[in-house]
Amino acid sequence: MHPRNPYHIPPDFGSLADSYPPLKPFVVLDAGGRPAIDFTNVEGQRRLTEAILARDFRLQVVVPQRDCARRGRLNYILWIQDIMNAFPNNSPRNIHGMDHNTASGTGACAIYPLLACRLHPQWRFTATEADDYSWEHAKANVASNGLQGRICIEKAALGGPILFPLLQNPRESVDFTMCNPPFYSSREEVTQSAEMKEFSPSAVCTGADVEMITAMVEESTRIRTRCKWYTSMLGKLSSISDIITNYAITEFVQGRTRRWAVGWSFTDSHLPDVIARTNHPDLRALMPARNTLSQGIHIPSSTSRTQIQDSLKHILTSLEGMCARRRRHKSDPSVQALVSRQVMMTAECSVRRSTPAMAEKNTTVECRWMYGADRALFESFAVIVGENSKLDSSPDNSANSKADLLLRSALARELY
Repeated sequence: MHPRNPYHIPPDFGSLADSYPPLKPFVVLDAGGRPAIDFTNVEGQRRLTEAILARDFRLQVVVPQRDCARRGRLNYILWIQDIMNAFPNNSPRNIHGMDHNTASGTGACAIYPLLACRLHPQWRFTATEADDYSWEHAKANVASNGLQGRICIEKAALGGPILFPLLQNPRESVDFTMCNPPFYSSREEVTQSAEMKEFSPSAVCTGADVEMITAMVEESTRIRTRCKWYTSMLGKLSSISDIITNYAITEFVQGRTRRWAVGWSFTDSHLPDVIARTNHPDLRALMPARNTLSQGIHIPSSTSRTQIQDSLKHILTSLEGMCARRRRHKSDPSVQALVSRQVMMTAECSVRRSTPAMAEKNTTVECRWMYGADRALFESFAVIVGENSKLDSSPDNSANSKADLLLRSALARELY
């Protein structure tokens, strides 16, 4: 469950039912005599969803008989929020998301756009839906909450592209897409679901999440940076073994339900590891490469914080100076002008002292990759910063000169 999800502690179902009377028939007493919900009762789950949305999010939503009441939606939205907040250039008024939630679209409840726009008053959404009944019902749910000015439900074509609003309009762009495909375990389950819709079973993704992600990745290669981050929920780990290089994986656990989500981007902006990676040991082989690299070094206890900061500044200045000298050696003025405007990499560096002060490695130098296309450049940069922090911890100018020489020899190979 996402750390900011308020439902780590289950709600008091008795008081929740008092606030939303249609839930009362589905409240039972558990073995300890406490109010509970029978989660095997699908109708009870629908009323529970409506009750939570009404009380906690001020959303008046009717979950129709034919629609499922999936749990864990808030986890996904909170993860999307983390991704958007990771980039300081994003401002709330500029965030534009797109939802293509199921095999046919956003679903009759339009739950993701409604939840996200309620949590973020300045966000806006484009949602797609192919099924006529779900399309009409989604528009009604949006209108009943007064959000039609911020949520647009577009009619999709059966069997058409998933990301068609971006494919059909070259000037359209969004900050993220999200998708929560159906997770079918058998052909019979697909057929049963299809019978409730207007299309035949052959039009439904039989490997739902796998097929939808495969199609989305293909479509995203044509859209590229007009969407900053493409994301989707997943039902099984095998779905995430072959995603684009710049990607992120997270895990959502809600009750007994375990789901994963993957995001990928064609931009050169990189997420912090706390958002892009999960700590589950079974997922270790599938994790993206780390965007934060740390090295333990020893700095004398007599070294002040100011000296450490000056040392780090000197290393970074040396790197910047090498790049500037390289640009001056370019013979072609047009190439020189192009290179001078190019940002090769943006990284955030920090130094953290630990205790005890006399330990062999009492200081951690940490570099976080924020922007750039060349991972080898970032990794070399992190190593050089760490190694030269050892030499440059002294304010002695000779140490600075020695560090500068090492930087020159190391970067001559790595940068150019």
